[in-house]
Amino acid sequence: RKVVPTSDGDETRAEDDSKPGNNPGEEVVAEAEGKVPFGKLYRYASGQDKLLMIIGGIFATAIGSSLPIFMMFFGDLLNIFLNYNKVVACAQFPIPSNASSAKSFMDSLVTSFDPVRVQELVSTSPMYDIAQKAYENGSYTFFFPPSTTLASNSDSGVLNAAFKQMYDDQLGNTVPGATGLDRYNSPLANSLWYTACSFNNSGFIPSMQVAEYLSGTALLPFSGGWNETWLEENPSYPKDGEALKQQAYFYTILFFSLAAAMFIAGYMRMAFWKMAGERQGMRIRQAYFRALLRQEMGWYDVSKVGELGARLSGDPVAIVEGIAEKLGEFIQNTSAFVISIVIAFLQGWQLALVMTTVLPLLGIATFMTTKLMGSFATKSAAAYGEAGAVAQEVLSSIRTVVAFSGENRESEKYSKNLVTAEKAGIRMALVGGLMMSLLNFIIFAANGLGFYVGAIFTNEGVMEGGDVLTVFFAIIIGSFSLGQASPAFAALGKAGGAAYRIFTVIDRTSSINPLSKDGKVPTHTDGEVELKNVVFKYPSRPTVTVLKGLNLQVKKGQTVALVGHSGCGKSTVISLVQRFYDPLEGEVILDGVDVKDLNIKWMRQQIGYVGQEPVLFATTILENIKLGKEDASEAEVWKALDIANASKFVRDLPDQLLTSVGDRGVQLSGGQKQRLAIARAIICDPKIMLLDEATSALDSESERLVQGALETIMEGRTTIVIAHRLSTIRHADAVCVVDDGVIVEVGSHDELMAKDDGKYKALVNAQTGTMLGGDAKDSSGSSKETDSVLPLTGEEESIDGGAKTGVDEKNREETLAVTSATHAIDNEEKKESEKKDGTVLTKPKFSDVAKLSLSEFHVLIAGVLASIIDGVIYPVFSIVFGEILNLFSLQGEELLQRAGFYSLLFLILAAVGGLVGYFQYFCFGYMGERLTARLRRLAFRSILRQDMAWYDKDENTSGKLTGSLEMEAALVR
Repeated sequence: RKVVPTSDGDETRAEDDSKPGNNPGEEVVAEAEGKVPFGKLYRYASGQDKLLMIIGGIFATAIGSSLPIFMMFFGDLLNIFLNYNKVVACAQFPIPSNASSAKSFMDSLVTSFDPVRVQELVSTSPMYDIAQKAYENGSYTFFFPPSTTLASNSDSGVLNAAFKQMYDDQLGNTVPGATGLDRYNSPLANSLWYTACSFNNSGFIPSMQVAEYLSGTALLPFSGGWNETWLEENPSYPKDGEALKQQAYFYTILFFSLAAAMFIAGYMRMAFWKMAGERQGMRIRQAYFRALLRQEMGWYDVSKVGELGARLSGDPVAIVEGIAEKLGEFIQNTSAFVISIVIAFLQGWQLALVMTTVLPLLGIATFMTTKLMGSFATKSAAAYGEAGAVAQEVLSSIRTVVAFSGENRESEKYSKNLVTAEKAGIRMALVGGLMMSLLNFIIFAANGLGFYVGAIFTNEGVMEGGDVLTVFFAIIIGSFSLGQASPAFAALGKAGGAAYRIFTVIDRTSSINPLSKDGKVPTHTDGEVELKNVVFKYPSRPTVTVLKGLNLQVKKGQTVALVGHSGCGKSTVISLVQRFYDPLEGEVILDGVDVKDLNIKWMRQQIGYVGQEPVLFATTILENIKLGKEDASEAEVWKALDIANASKFVRDLPDQLLTSVGDRGVQLSGGQKQRLAIARAIICDPKIMLLDEATSALDSESERLVQGALETIMEGRTTIVIAHRLSTIRHADAVCVVDDGVIVEVGSHDELMAKDDGKYKALVNAQTGTMLGGDAKDSSGSSKETDSVLPLTGEEESIDGGAKTGVDEKNREETLAVTSATHAIDNEEKKESEKKDGTVLTKPKFSDVAKLSLSEFHVLIAGVLASIIDGVIYPVFSIVFGEILNLFSLQGEELLQRAGFYSLLFLILAAVGGLVGYFQYFCFGYMGERLTARLRRLAFRSILRQDMAWYDKDENTSGKLTGSLEMEAALVR
C-alpha cells in the first residue's frame, strides 16, 4: 500500500487497502523479527513531510557543525593573544646591523633583569664565586674580564676553546650575518648577556631562555636563535595594541553571528522535525485505528483487546519521537562528531591521532549499553501494556467488578504487571548508569592524555598553543556528541520495536474486511437468509465445533425464533449472518448470493441488530443514533426515535438530542438504552432484523415499551429472534430449536408444543414449571407470560455476561433529566459547586510528590550528593581550562611539569565523574521507576474506590482514566 498526498499536499490518505495482499508493508514483517527497518519507518511520510525533514536535517547538520567551527575560530583567536607578546618583543628588538647596535640592545635588556632571579641563577652555577663577586661589585658590563681564566688565556687574553664554542653556539646563531662584528674579541663577549650563559655539565644554557627567566619577559621568537623573517611569515598577527583590538572586534562579531545562526538553526531544526513527526504520527494513529476496525471478530477473540487499545496511546508516541525529534538530535550530534574530528585532524593531526584512540572504547560501550537498554525498554513497555489492558478491562466493566467486590483482586492483578515493568526499568537504570560512568571516565581520561601530549608538541614547536586547544576541544565536543547521539540512536531502536507492533496490525490482511470495496452491491434486497450445511469453530476454541452442519432458511418478511440451551449456537448463527465470521464449511446466503461474494459494508447496512446489552458510546444521543446512518438528518433521527418509543423521554431532557449518555450509556436506564439501540438499528431502514435477547435484561415496564418498539420494526422485515419470552416466541412465524450445533425442530409455537416428546416443549415446561404436555397459559398475558423460556445465554452470546437489575423507568427518566440539567449550568457555577463539595483538586506541591518516595530516601540522598558533586565537576573544569589557557604561554620544563599536573587532575576528574555519573543516573532512575509504579498503583486503587456517580462524569470515562494511568504517571517521573 502507498500513502499518497491529497490535493492540498498536506494531509494524506491511504490507497484502497481492502484487497487481500495489498496491505502496506507486508514485506516489513518478514525483514525483521520484532523491529521495523529504519527506512520503513517513514512509510507514512508525505512529500511535504520529507521536505520538512530534509530541511530540518540541514539545520541539524548546521547546528551540529557550529560548535566545532566556533572552537576552531577560538583557537585562532587564542593564537593571536599568545603570539602578541612575540610581536611586541620583536618590534622593540632592532635587527642588529653591527656589533654596536647588538651590544646596545643587550645592555638595555640587562637593565631589566630581576636581581633576585640573577642571584637565584648564579647561585647554582659552577662559576658561583666569580659571578657572586661580579654581582656584589655591581659589575654588569664586564662579568668575565679578559683576565678570567675561564674566558681567556691569562697570557694572551685570547678566548679559550670553551668560551669560543659558546660564541659559535650562541652569538653566531643569535646575530647571524651582522656586519663588522668580531665574534670572538668584541666587547659584546664580555657583557652580562653571555655571563648569564653559565656553564654546567650538560653544556651552555641557551642564552635567550636565561634572558627570559632573568627579565620575566617572553622572548619566544628568539629562543632558538634570531629569525628576522618571523614577522613577515605571520602577517595576520597584530603589530600593535590597536591592531589587536581590531582583530578581537572581528572575532567578537563573528562569534555573535555564529550564536545568532545557531539560535535560528536550532529553532528551525526543532520546528521542522516536530511538524514532520506529528503529521506522520497522526497518520499512523489513523491507520492503526482503521486497521483495528478492519479486523474480523476471530482476530479479536485471540487478541488482548485492552493491550491493543493501550498501544494507540503509547507506541505512536515512541515512533514519532524516534523518527522525528530524536533523529534530528542524532543528525546534529553525528555531524558535530564528524566535523569535530575533521577539524581536529586539520589543526593538528598528531594530537588528534593520539586522542581518537579512545573512540573505539566509546563506540563499544555505547553499542552494548544501547542494546541492553533497548531490551529492557521493550520488556518494560510490554509489562505496562499488560497493565493497561487490565485497567481498560476493569474500568469498562466497573459495575460488574464492584458488584462482586473484585476491587482488591483486580488491583493485585494490575500491580503484578507493574512489578514486572518496574524491575525492567530498574535494570535499565542500572545499565544507563554504567554507560554514563564509562562515558565520563573515558572522555575525561582521554582529555588528560591529549592535553599532556599537546604540551609536549607545543614545547617542541610542532604545534601552537591555540591549535592544541582547538584539537583538544574538538575531540571533547566530538566525544560528547557521540555520547549524546547514543540515546537518540536508542530511541530509533525503540521506534523500530514500537513500529513493528503497530505496523504488524496495520499490515495484517483481514479475512473479513468491512472497509473493503470489493464484492457485489445489488440494487435491491428482499431479505431472504439461508444457512446451508454450516460447520463452524471459534478461533479461540479450535477444538470445539459449535455448528455441525446447521441448515436454516428464513424467507422474505418471515420472523424466525431460535431457541435452545446455553451454548448451543444460537448467537453464532446471528454472528454468521452478519458475517462476523466465515464458516469452515457450508454457505451463508443472502438473496441467493453467498455473503462472501457481497460487499461487506453494503450487506451490513441491510441488517439491523439489537443485542441483549446495547453498547452506547460516550457521546450525545444524536451521535449515537447517527452511527446507524452517518448522513441522517435530525428529522430522520426523530422519526427513528418515534418508531423505537424513545422520542418522549428524549424530548423531556433539557438538551434533548444533545444529551450526553455517559460512558457506555451509564446515564440511561436499561430500557432507554435498548430503545436508543433500536432507533440506531432502524434508522437506515434495514431489510433484515437480528434480535439477540433484546429484552432479557429488562424489568417488566421497560420490556413492555421495548417489546412494543420491536413489534413495530419487525413488521415487513425478515427477522431472526433469539428470545426467552413466550410473548415473542408465540408470535413468530417459525420456531427453530437448536441443539448441539444443529436445528432439531422447526415449527410454530403451537405446532411444537403439540409434540409430547419434543425438545421445545421440554424447554418450555422446564422454565414454566408446568406438567409435560401442558401449556403455559395466562389469559392476562402479564407476569406468567413473561417468565423465562430459556436461561440467559453465555459464551459467545454475551460480551459482558451479566444481567442488569431493572430500574423504574419513570424515576430513571427523571434522574436523567436532572443530570442533563446539571451539565447545562455554566462553568462558574460548576466551580462554585465543586468548591462546596470539596472536589476541586489543587496542584500538588513538590513536597507532596516527594513524600511518595520516602521509602527510597537513602537512594535520594545518594543521588542528590552525586548530583552536587557532578555539578561541581564542571566549574572545576572551567578553572582548569583557565589555567590551561595561561599554560601555553610557557615553555620548557615548567610547561611540561604543569601540564603533567593538570593531566593528573583530569584523571581524578575522570574517576570522580565516572563514579558520580553512575550513582546519579541509577539513583534517580531507580526512584523514577518506583515512583511511577507507585503512582499508577495508588491511582488505580483510588479509582476503584470511587462511587458510581463519579464514573458517570464525562471526564471520568474508562478511556480517559486509562490514558491518565498510562501517560500522566510517567510524566511525574
